Amino acid sequence: MLTPRVVACPEGITRSAVLELCHANGIPCEERDLSLTEAWRADEMFCSGTMGELAAVTRMDGRVIGDGKPGPVTQRLSELFRDMTAREGTLIIERE
Repeated sequence: MLTPRVVACPEGITRSAVLELCHANGIPCEERDLSLTEAWRADEMFCSGTMGELAAVTRMDGRVIGDGKPGPVTQRLSELFRDMTAREGTLIIERE
């Protein structure tokens, strides 16, 4: 997995958690500057954030990323993230 350095994207809690999950689960990851061409040619892509957790990106600039479907790394990290938040997160119960 490649991700831009935080000079090119916001440093966030979800992003940090995903990087930790990669390290803990043997998923290769690297933080470095990425070119637009590398992004267009990616096998798969996702973005992360507090509200959306991990969201597959299947098109960028009108170009299909990979096969246009969420990829196996995105799916695996989404599962790991859900498991982690279920174990470590704080349950919030809405009161009426």
